[in-house]
Amino acid sequence: MNEAEIKLKRAVYELFRVVRMNAHMKKAQSELAYLLDGSDMSLAMFEERPGSEKLEDAKAYFETLAAKVKDSYGTRSIAAAYNRFKMALDDKAYRESLGLSEDLTNEEKSSLFKKAFDSVVPAAEKWDFEHDFFSYFIETVKEIIMPTGEMDTEQEENCPYCDGIPQKISKGDFFGPRSAEGDGYVWGCECGAYAVMSDDGKVLGKLGDTLLHQKRNLLKGAICELCVLAGMTSFESYRWFSIITGRRLDSVADVEYLDLDACNLALRMFICIKQKIQNTKYNYPKDRGELLLFLLDGGRLIVCNAYGFQYGNLIIPAEIGPEGIRIFGKEGKQTISFSDTLQYEFKGDQMFIVHPSGRKEKFRMLPTEIRDLIMSLREEDFLALKGA
Repeated sequence: MNEAEIKLKRAVYELFRVVRMNAHMKKAQSELAYLLDGSDMSLAMFEERPGSEKLEDAKAYFETLAAKVKDSYGTRSIAAAYNRFKMALDDKAYRESLGLSEDLTNEEKSSLFKKAFDSVVPAAEKWDFEHDFFSYFIETVKEIIMPTGEMDTEQEENCPYCDGIPQKISKGDFFGPRSAEGDGYVWGCECGAYAVMSDDGKVLGKLGDTLLHQKRNLLKGAICELCVLAGMTSFESYRWFSIITGRRLDSVADVEYLDLDACNLALRMFICIKQKIQNTKYNYPKDRGELLLFLLDGGRLIVCNAYGFQYGNLIIPAEIGPEGIRIFGKEGKQTISFSDTLQYEFKGDQMFIVHPSGRKEKFRMLPTEIRDLIMSLREEDFLALKGA
């Protein structure tokens, strides 16, 4: 990352910390109102009973405080992120990485930032520590610049294979009593084509034969595998496969709407990029100092064995300091220490923290070059596979 990108990343993280804080405060306000309405406190304030004015003052104070935080700190954070965004767009190479061939006017930059901000804010409350706020914001910008097509989710009235009329059928009747499909229903046709259904009876996909469902399942696995191979979040993986298929994927379940051509193309492209990832040599840190620089440049870690984390957790630093990193999630910030008082071992893409007790924590290092390789998919690569 160049200096402008690093500053933009910090500003975006700061912005969405404020967004999340505002969401928590709104939730607290809602809970307070629910508490007052669900007890005699509200009635006491209405009747102006002795002592109830303290509750009224506390409620008003909290509401005023929330408004002040939003109007002051929130406004400054939005302005800071926007200014850093404008400065980053002054760099030609960075503009091209976003899909922009020409410079933008200030008005166009402002419009692009506002669209991205309005798009990602509603999702911010649902993010967990695995998600990278900065990546989510930037990929949203790319989606605005180069939009993928919307998924066709309209339910089919006739089977595309035999022109029959599909209907709701129990899995036991459709697949047979010895099937491992379990309970529930499918939207099935007598020719054998079917679409999956939710527990409440909603059709979740397009009708497909056995081959198409096999391809869809392989693609779902590829989406998950790409996250592990490259240290990508699920959103980043969805975004990449959206570019390949030309249809916007917001979840694994959306794969059920893809046809055979889209699945085949995506799987061929995945195999191609997987081979590139495995055949490319990367420079990994060899000491603690190089590790901190690696993380500052956008490197990520996957947990193999670490206290307080589950196996496979993706660690994306929001802040990097001389003694460690900070990550952010629903529960707030968490610090991971990389103190110089600890011992470190480096073996290829693996990093070990050796504690005084002799206990080791193990992480796999994933350089930003892997994600750059994936996201810099060349048009000729795509066209070559599409015509294959």
